[in-house]
Amino acid sequence: MIYGKLVNGELRGAPNPLKIDDKDVFTNDPSLFLQCGYKPVTLTDYPSDENVYEDSWEEKENEIVQIWTKVETTNISDSEALSIITEGTS
Repeated sequence: MIYGKLVNGELRGAPNPLKIDDKDVFTNDPSLFLQCGYKPVTLTDYPSDENVYEDSWEEKENEIVQIWTKVETTNISDSEALSIITEGTS
C-alpha cells in the first residue's frame, strides 16, 4: 500500500522513515502513517479509449484517489506539426 498527502494538489508520498517524536521510525504499520496524516493512495487505470487524459488527485475522507480528466486536443496536419517542430531552424 502506498501512503501520501496532498500538498497544493500535488501528491507527496510518505517518507520512510517517518519522524515521530523526533525519532526515525521505519515501519509499514498503516496506523502510524495515518497518525502522521498520510492516507492510502488508490491508483486507477488510465482510460482505454482513444482520448488523451491527465491525472490529478482527489482527497476523500479515508483515501486519496487518482482521477483522470480528458484533455481537449486539436488535430493538426503532419505539415503543420513539422512546421511547429522545425520553426526557427535552418
